[in-house]
Amino acid sequence: MVDLRFFHHFLLHAYPGLPIQGEEVWKEVAKYSHSFDFLAHAMLAVGASHLGLCNGNDYNSDAISHRVKAIKSLNSALNTPCKNKEEGDARYATLMALTWQSSYMPDVFQFEDSAFRMFTTEGHVQRVNDINSGFDIGLSDHEAIDAGIASIKAIAPLSQTTLEISLAAALQSILEMSRTSCIGGFGAVCRSYQLFGGASDSDFLAISNSDNHVSQIIMAHFFAIEYVLASIALVPVSPSFPFRKTIITAWILRVKRQVPASYGAYIEWPLEFTAKVNRDWGAKPSCASGLLGGKVILQRPGGQENSEP
Repeated sequence: MVDLRFFHHFLLHAYPGLPIQGEEVWKEVAKYSHSFDFLAHAMLAVGASHLGLCNGNDYNSDAISHRVKAIKSLNSALNTPCKNKEEGDARYATLMALTWQSSYMPDVFQFEDSAFRMFTTEGHVQRVNDINSGFDIGLSDHEAIDAGIASIKAIAPLSQTTLEISLAAALQSILEMSRTSCIGGFGAVCRSYQLFGGASDSDFLAISNSDNHVSQIIMAHFFAIEYVLASIALVPVSPSFPFRKTIITAWILRVKRQVPASYGAYIEWPLEFTAKVNRDWGAKPSCASGLLGGKVILQRPGGQENSEP
């Protein structure tokens, strides 16, 4: 019966937030689950991880069990070509679901080659522009932006790979853009994913290495900036990302614990910047918990509020 609950929760609340406003897409995909074990287990894994975050119960063993079964079943299926379009869609949906599940699990919140290198940038950026209907706003806390640029400039000289150097430069540019345009800044974040897709294998492995303290700190800045700008750019669909802040904060705190004390100062700004969301910049859920079911209110200049269901 608990698996039925996980499946039900997936359909109502836990389906991946991409594509944007893709609830109907995932309901259609769910119809394939009875034919493909890997998809069924992936959906149950996501549902279990998400439900545990919602109600505080520990479904971690269930989530991991279904995740392992999904991966094993998918690996077996990949030994043969797809028999039809439905199987191809089911395989792709399984990869997306498993990648999305990792964002609900702080201990595995890390890079997945398939997630970064399959990212389709321009379509995603255009969709973000569309859902905001031309409305845009810049971040008002220029002191926080200045501090972020200074923080990135401090860690950048320690970079050892082309990817780390390029990413540090991109993040400084994104913060500058966010002074006047959060939508533009978020679009630049989306485009910066192309840096991962174009990186050499050695650079990609280096930045994915949890023992590479510099890369982990740079990525903490990346995720903090991406989250803050997304919290504003994706206000109309933010209920699709209810635990993003919890997971990112947990991941950055883990980086802080893992890096040597001499690196401690470099990780402070990402934590402070992330903490400002829902507090200082007007992008906030109408319900106190910030979880599912509330409206999202965007404070426009002059005090006008724009509510989205």
